[in-house]
Amino acid sequence: MNKDNEILLQNVINDTTISQEDVIKAQIELKKHVKNKDFYRIDQYKINFGTQISKNYSNLNQRRSFYSDCYFTKSNFTNTGFTGSIFSNCNFTNNLLKRTVFDSCNFRQCNFEYSISGNNTLEGTDFNNAVFVECTFEGITFDAGMASNAIFQSVSFKECVFLGMLWEAATFEDVYFDNCQMKGLNFEQCVFDNIHMNNTRLLFPIIPYIINGIKYLMQTDDNVQISSANSSSGLIKKEEYLKLLPILEKFYYGTKNYFPLANIYVAQNKYQDAYNAIINGVRVAMQLRSFRSLRSFCILLKTIPVLEPKHFNFVYECIQNEIGCQFFSSTDYYILSRYLGEVRQLLVNGKDGTVVGITIKTNIESNECDKLGILISVINSIIDYSSTNANNYIELRHYSPYEIFCQITANPECIFYIIGIIYSGLLGVDTLYKKYKENIKNEIDEKKSLAQIELIKAQTEQIKIDNLLKKEQIEKQSSEKIKHSQQIIQANQITINSISHNITAGSILNCDPIFQSYSASNNQ
Repeated sequence: MNKDNEILLQNVINDTTISQEDVIKAQIELKKHVKNKDFYRIDQYKINFGTQISKNYSNLNQRRSFYSDCYFTKSNFTNTGFTGSIFSNCNFTNNLLKRTVFDSCNFRQCNFEYSISGNNTLEGTDFNNAVFVECTFEGITFDAGMASNAIFQSVSFKECVFLGMLWEAATFEDVYFDNCQMKGLNFEQCVFDNIHMNNTRLLFPIIPYIINGIKYLMQTDDNVQISSANSSSGLIKKEEYLKLLPILEKFYYGTKNYFPLANIYVAQNKYQDAYNAIINGVRVAMQLRSFRSLRSFCILLKTIPVLEPKHFNFVYECIQNEIGCQFFSSTDYYILSRYLGEVRQLLVNGKDGTVVGITIKTNIESNECDKLGILISVINSIIDYSSTNANNYIELRHYSPYEIFCQITANPECIFYIIGIIYSGLLGVDTLYKKYKENIKNEIDEKKSLAQIELIKAQTEQIKIDNLLKKEQIEKQSSEKIKHSQQIIQANQITINSISHNITAGSILNCDPIFQSYSASNNQ
């Protein structure tokens, strides 16, 4: 590479030739070309801490702003763009939110509160791809806005009204709707995960399109009702709705509408029928070029508890086969490529679980295929030995020398075990494996102590202890597996330069941070 064109691996901008005066001159020149001068403001990253904000932001660009412990009141946010902004511990009260854009924003512990003096309506306000964590909406009216692909986690909606809202493909996890009026809220292809409702109604035609929606109605004791034009009150009880499932099943089967049909089958534990319906739905989606719906079919697929990796792989093969046997235009390929990456990731990961990405840097050159094959075999044997339920794929990165990326999906305990053996077996670094064994020993000691204190009141407690002791015995056998892996690596003159990992998805609360992210090299 030409030295003048060389890109340095550093993250510091050292150019001191541009003065503040130069920046001001550039700003003045650029402002001449736009009506909205805010595009070329000096403070490109607006950072606000602990301030009360009461301003007219109408038609202004506030993208990529940062607000922490702020109180928004009596502000005009008409046509204001907040795309990509972050709000932490903020309160919104009595603001004019009209055609406001909060797309791709992050809200953490924020409150949208009712105000007696008015301005409690979010009119045409969009939250597409936004994330809400531990937030509250109270006394708010949502009128004709969108929140597609948004994530709501530990969020409460209290006495809210929804008018003509489109929340397609959003995720609701640990969400509570209390005394809400859903007069026009489209939950199509949304995911319900541990939601609760009180004195709230769902719209009749939307329920089969909500992932886990029917299952929620089957299992809940919540005070939730369903809209119905066939009732004098306009409402029916959830029990009445569930009696209509056979009729809904016949209708969607006869009309070949496979998404709601599969959803009904999943709720009824008809898993083979659900799987078949999803495969048919995927094929129809490909034939109709409805590529966006592939993602929802894959998410629905993950709700079938009895599936194995081969079932997910077969669905991906169906997609590939449809690509091969149909005539796709260049536009079709372009649109499909926007969704295929996420679809592949959903199917490769398989069932929901903890996902870890492990990067292994080696001394294996591009012409040393035998060594590469041996190393991959060792990695696969470690994963297979550690768990029969782990789903994984290996990606070869053709650098010189080779770099191997391995993604594994399994339950957290299994992930921690695999990580420990890989570091120890391939690199000889046993820090994580020792930590894992220490956790197992502590768990056993704790169970023994509890059993002694309680004099083993329940037989199940002793069974738990026995299972843990069996686990301890397995860990002793693991040392032989680690030793064997090390011998193969050394005998074939394979050097692992470094290993690093990051857990990218799944619940790993209360675990040692060393399991979340770690790296080690062969000179440690």
